[in-house]
Amino acid sequence: MSRPVETKFLPEQSVDAAAGNPSMKEDSRLQVGMILSQLSTQGIGQQLNLLPEVSSTNTFLMELPAAESPHGLVVTTEHQTGGHGRHGRAWFSPRGANLAFSVCLRPKSHPGGLATLAGACAVVAVLREKGIRAAIKWPNDITLQQPATEVDGTRIFRDLKLGGVLCESRAESDQSLRLVLGIGLNVNIPHDKFPEDLRNTASSLRAACGKILDRNRLLAALLNRLEEVWRQLESEGSGELVRTARGYCETLGHMVRVDLGGWCVEGIAEDLDPQGCLVLRLESGVKRVLGIGAIQQTRRID
Repeated sequence: MSRPVETKFLPEQSVDAAAGNPSMKEDSRLQVGMILSQLSTQGIGQQLNLLPEVSSTNTFLMELPAAESPHGLVVTTEHQTGGHGRHGRAWFSPRGANLAFSVCLRPKSHPGGLATLAGACAVVAVLREKGIRAAIKWPNDITLQQPATEVDGTRIFRDLKLGGVLCESRAESDQSLRLVLGIGLNVNIPHDKFPEDLRNTASSLRAACGKILDRNRLLAALLNRLEEVWRQLESEGSGELVRTARGYCETLGHMVRVDLGGWCVEGIAEDLDPQGCLVLRLESGVKRVLGIGAIQQTRRID
């Protein structure tokens, strides 16, 4: 059976120069055939839309008619001009250097924060298999773990952001749910090509492993793992996902300050509950359960 794929190829000159990578070859561009040849999925990615440029893959997928957005449809692009994270924060992404893609999921019921957790776990699993010290900064950041440094007797942790996960949803006219899971990863940006104000807070997979990565193979690997994680969540519940996330989550076990949008709360990030919410133990000993929707930012302060 042939795979229904909508293909939109890139202008040949669009990949290298803007990415600041004159050493990157022409075949480093995203190619539908290359991605599909590496897929082992049954649903996710079997319909793949590659756009030369788009404001936001999440927005594009959210706005498609229901009949054109089946489960597993993936939208990716070489250049996302208006990419953003939670609460509209902008994402720096040169043309042809990163991965930005969104997946349409049709869940049996609304998974809440577990969808974001599923995406984050899939990304970290793939990156760790490549020897990259990736972790989850709850609720939705993918970070590169760095050794602690000591300043005036105080240990400073400065993990660098590699990417993030953004989950959005809408109810269809038939009351079914469209869930769009967006993932952005800094892949082949040299560290010195980041804006100066980001160089102390962001990094890329290229900087982490010292080589240019094949984005086609990487995207296929991420989609393969995401389908495994998603199918397990749908069939077995959240138990295994949350256990895996606990092992990947750099936030747990540390004193954190959580910005709730207008006011902050501090405590020990003690656990993730079965819904993927953060269990925070306050200085008073009281435990608070924080859902992803209420969070502006989580910052480690120990």
